Amino acid sequence: MIAEFGIEPEVLAEWRHFHALWGDFGIAQRRQIALYPKKWQRVTMDRARVLLREGRNTEMQVKRIEERLSGPGAKAKFRKTDCSDWKEREWLDNAREHQPAFDSIVAKAAPIGSKVLVAGEFLRDESPYARDPEISIPRTVRDIVGAAWPLVARAEVIVLVEPNFNPTEPRFLDPLVHLLEQLQSTGAHPKRLELHTCKFSKGVSRVNRGNYHAHISPHLPAGWTLKVCFWAERQPEHHLHARFILTEIGGLRYDNGLDFGESGSTTLVSGLGESKHQEFFSLYSAEGAAFRSESENEAVVVT
Repeated sequence: MIAEFGIEPEVLAEWRHFHALWGDFGIAQRRQIALYPKKWQRVTMDRARVLLREGRNTEMQVKRIEERLSGPGAKAKFRKTDCSDWKEREWLDNAREHQPAFDSIVAKAAPIGSKVLVAGEFLRDESPYARDPEISIPRTVRDIVGAAWPLVARAEVIVLVEPNFNPTEPRFLDPLVHLLEQLQSTGAHPKRLELHTCKFSKGVSRVNRGNYHAHISPHLPAGWTLKVCFWAERQPEHHLHARFILTEIGGLRYDNGLDFGESGSTTLVSGLGESKHQEFFSLYSAEGAAFRSESENEAVVVT
């Protein structure tokens, strides 16, 4: 869903390449830049200043590069990656041997015949660089969670929005359980985990509350909490129509739901742009103004 690109620091350290490529990365663009090595941002900024002294960047251009590499919108551009295989040698040699392999590599220069993209010489609307804004994935447990894994794997906040969620139905429960199992297997521990769904009656009954505890609690690791937010039906329709997986880094929209479907069924998934991500991430919050301002909204805490 979201490709991981290895970008040589030398490339984005030069303004002409930075100006051409920076806007192509983010969740909505379905591309992220691997932080490889771990100090990739610092290495790139240091190199940008060297190019300033060489006359290949201007003072203003370097300032813009630094602002964007470290600014609040940069989180969605980058992905932390395993750097344990990094060795003291040329960046491209490291990148080409990195495992798992990057979806694509962009470098200042590359050996003849290699699949490495050379900055300034490849067409951005052609494979392997080109990425459609949305993709169709199978409606399976594995694919629904897998599409969002680059976002949720290291997220501190995970918010699921599924208006029709029912913990007694495996088609809704199984993807949630798979997500919890995957997070636990990698040692992740999000600080905030929420599920937002519709409140289809005047109140959340004792039986309904019991169903959430009975079916979800056994799958929550010790010390974890899931807050289920029930939005009253009389809330504006757009509040709980689309389905999302949101994190503090970015978010994805699922057209047909976060539940698995019949064999062969698919759903479209698309990344949210920065402004829409901020809008929905703020809206879908148990402590947010929208949820707390409506007295008919209710919440259930599952531990």
